[in-house]
Amino acid sequence: MVALVCVYIIYGVVPLKNMKFHVTDASLTQFNLTSTGDTLDYNLAVNITVRNSNKKIGIWYDKMESGTNCYGKDMGLVLLTPFRQGHKNTTLLRAVFQGKTSLRLQGSDLTDFNNDQRNGSYSIFLTLSGLVRLRWPGGAKSRQFSFKVKCGSLKLPLLPNSTAITALLNKRCKVSV
Repeated sequence: MVALVCVYIIYGVVPLKNMKFHVTDASLTQFNLTSTGDTLDYNLAVNITVRNSNKKIGIWYDKMESGTNCYGKDMGLVLLTPFRQGHKNTTLLRAVFQGKTSLRLQGSDLTDFNNDQRNGSYSIFLTLSGLVRLRWPGGAKSRQFSFKVKCGSLKLPLLPNSTAITALLNKRCKVSV
Protein backbone atom coordinates (compact mmCIF):
# COMPACT_ATOMS: atom_id res chain seq x y z
CA MET A 1 0.00 0.00 0.00
CA VAL A 2 2.83 2.41 0.87
CA ALA A 3 4.48 1.69 -2.47
CA LEU A 4 1.22 2.50 -4.28
CA VAL A 5 0.97 5.86 -2.50
CA CYS A 6 4.60 6.66 -3.41
CA VAL A 7 3.96 5.81 -7.07
CA TYR A 8 0.83 8.01 -7.03
CA ILE A 9 2.76 10.97 -5.61
CA ILE A 10 5.82 10.58 -7.87
CA TYR A 11 3.94 9.95 -11.12
CA GLY A 12 0.71 11.83 -10.44
CA VAL A 13 1.23 14.86 -8.24
CA VAL A 14 4.88 15.82 -8.80
CA PRO A 15 4.54 16.36 -12.60
CA LEU A 16 1.57 18.68 -11.98
CA LYS A 17 3.84 20.93 -9.91
CA ASN A 18 5.61 21.73 -13.19
CA MET A 19 2.53 23.54 -14.52
CA LYS A 20 3.29 27.27 -14.58
CA PHE A 21 0.72 29.99 -15.23
CA HIS A 22 1.50 33.68 -15.89
CA VAL A 23 -0.82 36.56 -16.72
CA THR A 24 1.18 38.28 -19.46
CA ASP A 25 -1.12 41.21 -20.20
CA ALA A 26 -4.68 42.45 -19.86
CA SER A 27 -6.96 45.05 -21.38
CA LEU A 28 -9.76 46.66 -19.35
CA THR A 29 -11.81 48.84 -21.72
CA GLN A 30 -15.04 49.16 -19.75
CA PHE A 31 -15.59 49.23 -15.99
CA ASN A 32 -18.56 51.42 -15.11
CA LEU A 33 -20.88 51.35 -12.15
CA THR A 34 -24.36 52.43 -13.25
CA SER A 35 -25.88 55.61 -11.81
CA THR A 36 -28.13 53.50 -9.57
CA GLY A 37 -24.95 51.93 -8.16
CA ASP A 38 -26.06 48.33 -8.41
CA THR A 39 -24.81 47.13 -11.83
CA LEU A 40 -21.26 46.95 -13.17
CA ASP A 41 -20.67 47.03 -16.94
CA TYR A 42 -17.29 45.48 -17.77
CA ASN A 43 -15.07 44.41 -20.66
CA LEU A 44 -11.83 42.66 -19.74
CA ALA A 45 -9.48 40.56 -21.89
CA VAL A 46 -6.64 38.63 -20.26
CA ASN A 47 -3.77 36.72 -21.89
CA ILE A 48 -2.38 33.84 -19.85
CA THR A 49 0.58 31.60 -20.67
CA VAL A 50 0.55 27.99 -19.49
CA ARG A 51 3.94 26.29 -19.35
CA ASN A 52 4.51 22.54 -19.09
CA SER A 53 8.14 22.29 -18.01
CA ASN A 54 8.08 18.48 -17.70
CA LYS A 55 10.80 16.87 -19.81
CA LYS A 56 8.81 13.82 -20.89
CA ILE A 57 5.21 14.10 -19.67
CA GLY A 58 2.41 15.75 -21.63
CA ILE A 59 -0.59 17.39 -19.97
CA TRP A 60 -4.13 17.16 -21.28
CA TYR A 61 -6.37 19.99 -20.10
CA ASP A 62 -9.79 18.32 -20.35
CA LYS A 63 -11.73 21.18 -18.76
CA MET A 64 -10.71 24.71 -17.79
CA GLU A 65 -12.59 27.78 -16.66
CA SER A 66 -11.50 31.22 -15.59
CA GLY A 67 -13.25 33.55 -13.20
CA THR A 68 -12.90 37.13 -12.04
CA ASN A 69 -13.77 38.76 -8.76
CA CYS A 70 -13.67 42.37 -7.64
CA TYR A 71 -14.66 44.14 -4.44
CA GLY A 72 -15.76 40.86 -2.89
CA LYS A 73 -18.18 39.97 -5.72
CA ASP A 74 -17.93 37.45 -8.57
CA MET A 75 -17.78 39.28 -11.87
CA GLY A 76 -17.72 36.64 -14.57
CA LEU A 77 -16.84 33.07 -15.50
CA VAL A 78 -15.71 31.83 -18.93
CA LEU A 79 -15.03 28.34 -20.21
CA LEU A 80 -11.72 27.93 -22.01
CA THR A 81 -11.16 25.49 -24.87
CA PRO A 82 -9.70 22.13 -23.80
CA PHE A 83 -6.22 21.43 -25.19
CA ARG A 84 -3.31 19.01 -25.11
CA GLN A 85 0.11 20.28 -24.22
CA GLY A 86 3.32 18.44 -25.04
CA HIS A 87 6.38 18.37 -22.81
CA LYS A 88 8.53 21.53 -22.59
CA ASN A 89 5.76 23.57 -24.20
CA THR A 90 4.05 26.93 -23.64
CA THR A 91 0.45 27.65 -24.64
CA LEU A 92 -1.22 31.07 -24.81
CA LEU A 93 -4.81 31.35 -23.56
CA ARG A 94 -7.13 34.32 -23.92
CA ALA A 95 -10.05 34.83 -21.56
CA VAL A 96 -12.58 37.56 -22.37
CA PHE A 97 -15.00 38.73 -19.69
CA GLN A 98 -17.74 40.99 -20.96
CA GLY A 99 -21.16 41.96 -19.72
CA LYS A 100 -23.06 43.21 -16.71
CA THR A 101 -23.15 41.93 -13.16
CA SER A 102 -25.09 42.86 -10.08
CA LEU A 103 -22.71 44.72 -7.78
CA ARG A 104 -24.13 46.47 -4.76
CA LEU A 105 -21.11 48.00 -3.03
CA GLN A 106 -21.20 49.05 0.60
CA GLY A 107 -18.74 50.04 3.30
CA SER A 108 -15.08 49.31 2.60
CA ASP A 109 -15.86 47.78 -0.82
CA LEU A 110 -17.46 51.06 -1.95
CA THR A 111 -14.53 53.03 -0.50
CA ASP A 112 -12.05 50.77 -2.37
CA PHE A 113 -13.99 51.20 -5.62
CA ASN A 114 -14.09 55.01 -5.26
CA ASN A 115 -10.33 55.11 -4.48
CA ASP A 116 -9.57 52.91 -7.49
CA GLN A 117 -11.78 55.07 -9.71
CA ARG A 118 -9.96 58.19 -8.53
CA ASN A 119 -6.56 56.52 -9.14
CA GLY A 120 -7.60 55.29 -12.60
CA SER A 121 -6.88 51.59 -12.03
CA TYR A 122 -8.96 48.76 -10.61
CA SER A 123 -8.15 45.66 -8.53
CA ILE A 124 -9.47 42.52 -10.21
CA PHE A 125 -8.73 39.00 -9.02
CA LEU A 126 -8.30 36.20 -11.57
CA THR A 127 -8.64 32.46 -10.95
CA LEU A 128 -8.53 29.36 -13.14
CA SER A 129 -9.60 25.81 -12.38
CA GLY A 130 -10.16 22.60 -14.22
CA LEU A 131 -9.35 18.96 -14.83
CA VAL A 132 -6.11 17.58 -16.30
CA ARG A 133 -4.64 14.22 -17.19
CA LEU A 134 -1.00 13.31 -17.63
CA ARG A 135 0.34 11.41 -20.64
CA TRP A 136 3.63 9.57 -20.26
CA PRO A 137 5.95 8.42 -23.04
CA GLY A 138 4.50 5.25 -24.51
CA GLY A 139 0.94 6.58 -24.32
CA ALA A 140 -0.10 5.69 -20.76
CA LYS A 141 -2.56 8.21 -19.29
CA SER A 142 -3.35 9.09 -15.69
CA ARG A 143 -6.74 9.59 -14.14
CA GLN A 144 -8.08 13.15 -14.05
CA PHE A 145 -6.75 15.55 -11.44
CA SER A 146 -8.39 18.81 -10.48
CA PHE A 147 -6.30 21.96 -10.20
CA LYS A 148 -6.78 25.56 -9.09
CA VAL A 149 -4.81 28.63 -10.05
CA LYS A 150 -4.89 31.95 -8.19
CA CYS A 151 -3.37 34.95 -9.91
CA GLY A 152 -4.01 37.42 -7.11
CA SER A 153 -4.92 41.04 -7.63
CA LEU A 154 -4.38 42.53 -11.07
CA LYS A 155 -4.17 46.31 -10.85
CA LEU A 156 -5.53 47.38 -14.24
CA PRO A 157 -5.90 50.84 -15.75
CA LEU A 158 -9.08 51.64 -17.64
CA LEU A 159 -8.07 51.94 -21.29
CA PRO A 160 -9.88 53.76 -24.12
CA ASN A 161 -12.54 51.68 -25.91
CA SER A 162 -11.39 49.45 -28.79
CA THR A 163 -7.74 50.12 -28.03
CA ALA A 164 -4.91 47.85 -29.05
CA ILE A 165 -3.00 48.92 -25.94
CA THR A 166 -2.74 46.46 -23.07
CA ALA A 167 -1.34 46.61 -19.57
CA LEU A 168 1.80 44.45 -19.45
CA LEU A 169 1.81 42.44 -16.24
CA ASN A 170 3.91 39.24 -16.35
CA LYS A 171 2.33 38.16 -13.06
CA ARG A 172 3.06 34.64 -11.84
CA CYS A 173 0.10 32.67 -10.53
CA LYS A 174 0.00 30.04 -7.79
CA VAL A 175 -1.03 26.51 -8.78
CA SER A 176 -2.50 23.95 -6.38
CA VAL A 177 -3.58 20.37 -7.07
